[in-house]
Amino acid sequence: PGSPAIGTLSGNTFSFLSLSPLPGGDFATLSSTLKDGSAIGITNTFIPNPANPNFPPLQTARITRWTNGVPSEIIITDPNDPGATFPPGALAFNSEGDIVGQHISNGVLSAYRYNVFNQSFSVIPVPFPDVFQVVFTSLNEQGKILAFANGPITRQILFDPATNSWKEIPLPPGKSIGGLQFLNSTGQFATVYFDLSTFSTVPYYYDGTNLLPLYTGAAPLPGLLHLYGFNRHGQALGNFATRLGLFSGGEFTEIFPLIANPNGWAPFNAFIEALVGINDAGQIFGIGRFNGTNTPFVLNPIASPEIPEPSTILLTLSACALIVARQKLR
Repeated sequence: PGSPAIGTLSGNTFSFLSLSPLPGGDFATLSSTLKDGSAIGITNTFIPNPANPNFPPLQTARITRWTNGVPSEIIITDPNDPGATFPPGALAFNSEGDIVGQHISNGVLSAYRYNVFNQSFSVIPVPFPDVFQVVFTSLNEQGKILAFANGPITRQILFDPATNSWKEIPLPPGKSIGGLQFLNSTGQFATVYFDLSTFSTVPYYYDGTNLLPLYTGAAPLPGLLHLYGFNRHGQALGNFATRLGLFSGGEFTEIFPLIANPNGWAPFNAFIEALVGINDAGQIFGIGRFNGTNTPFVLNPIASPEIPEPSTILLTLSACALIVARQKLR
């Protein structure tokens, strides 16, 4: 517990490689795998609180890359400003080796982008002078960045490298931030907002121009929602307590009843058992209960249409390459 792992398929069995923290670290979290097969994440270390030793300890975070299971620290500096600082907080990563985070130079808050393969570094201005913190929530392989900019108000902002500019995307009326956000490969994203009038969570997606409801069905959604992924077909994986399902075409479809070979598997409960994800091929992967044991799984579409329908999306449960992590799976 506390160490992520990468699973690789060999015949019909898995071989797991444990990813230990950096020396002196208490635990590690995995954020992404990279295109060369290495992995990237965070080593967390607890230190005594200097204000009061009876208070909860403080936590430091070091960016970590694992190559063949061996951790090494990634230390980021600004080659044009050795005095720049990099406040800790929510970082975002992608498989191309890009990292985005906060950058402060001469009291000015910006974003930075760093690439672990070529060590390139660039500063991305954040054009909101009243912002004191930027929380990066998602970074896709095309370099688009999704973030929350915190100030007197919280702004939802999207960076497009094609125009080298940020765009503010206003929250829906009567809604506040409610959960994780997922950019897909087209630059669209899915997220959950909290409805201040009904005290419920509601899923939305951004189509590049507007924020639209992911769910338009007649039946009310059951309870609090967590999202786990969003692919280029506009399919979002979500979970209500013990109901893991797929948002597609405005509907929510529970996944387990669609599986053609469920023998030995218990209904999936992503909130308790599984960190799951969905890719652009429509495959769904994670950890479930098979004959009472936590077991990695992949759900394969019956066919490969451009946009699979929920009623025909799943055929078999089988093994696949897998990332086990505390945070979202990509």
